Amino acid sequence: MSNVNSLLVINLRGMVKLRHDVKRTLRQLRIERRYTATVISDNEVNRGMLHVLQTQTAWCKADPETLSLLITSRGRSSMRKHVTDEVAKSLGYEDIAGLARAISEGTLRLVETSSIKPFFRLHPPRGGFLRSTRRMYTQGGVLGENPSLPEILKKML
Repeated sequence: MSNVNSLLVINLRGMVKLRHDVKRTLRQLRIERRYTATVISDNEVNRGMLHVLQTQTAWCKADPETLSLLITSRGRSSMRKHVTDEVAKSLGYEDIAGLARAISEGTLRLVETSSIKPFFRLHPPRGGFLRSTRRMYTQGGVLGENPSLPEILKKML
């Protein structure tokens, strides 16, 4: 089994009526818009940023299968075109699955690549959310650290 050192973060709420530190943190992660996702490394600094954003975002461990699905369907190159195997080969990987594996293990960061945009624009989930988007996961909502986020993400692609 591969070692997962990355987190998938999705902004589920907007930017209206937010504290200044929350807005700044969303800008730093490049997920200012609603239903925008990014992949960040799992370290203490980013965990602190997610603690600030726990009322705005949901996050989970970024497994390679979910990342490859996200990159193929919603990944955009710097030229606003879909990410294909040629882009992965230009970065030194055989295909998108290898690229997703490197991102989930933490050996490659999306910010470091100039050929792939470091964020993903998503649809609202088809069929809606089954839990409240105003509550934390532990309180019956979807916000915060959410182990069921990959299923929600599949509805958003």
